[in-house]
Amino acid sequence: MKTMLGEDEGGDVKEGLSSPGGIIVETLLNIRTVAALNMERQRYNDYVQALHKSDPHAILNSIKSGATSGLSMIIQQWSNALQFFFGGWLLFNYPDVYTFEDFLVSMFALLFSLFALGAATMGASDKDEAKKAAGRIFYLLGRKSAIDPLSTDGAKLGRRPSSRSSSSRRLMNSGRAPSVTSSSGRQMQHEANGRI
Repeated sequence: MKTMLGEDEGGDVKEGLSSPGGIIVETLLNIRTVAALNMERQRYNDYVQALHKSDPHAILNSIKSGATSGLSMIIQQWSNALQFFFGGWLLFNYPDVYTFEDFLVSMFALLFSLFALGAATMGASDKDEAKKAAGRIFYLLGRKSAIDPLSTDGAKLGRRPSSRSSSSRRLMNSGRAPSVTSSSGRQMQHEANGRI
């Protein structure tokens, strides 16, 4: 689910095959071997253990995340209800001071600010993971790459060592095609020499 939401899972590459996703990929890629050796139940048990090991408090974390999301929605909806009630009361009691346009401007300003607040509080429970992800990004940006496109060292493309014989160089410089032994090759050679 984290991958679908675009979250950075990070983690060690060494744990790849022992992670829940690694077990699934390995099992599916080798499904014939797993089926031939009757290892379906063992692979399932390995997956369940890896899943529990990767997030031992999955239920508690899900409850926290759901409660945070629900709290932001409750605040948003009750704020809307209060705003509609108070805006209607002002329009009814003070029709000369406030217009319906004033009500709409204030309502949408608060509504859109609450949307942003709700989106911000949904990720508030994952502050430690966000710090780790930011640290990985800054590490990747700060490290020296093994491939340096601005370096002048190394092999150059387009320059090959001279391995041609002097006769082939003379033929290329003269503009004539090299001699061919077959009859069709001789005809093509005469046509090529005639065009030059």
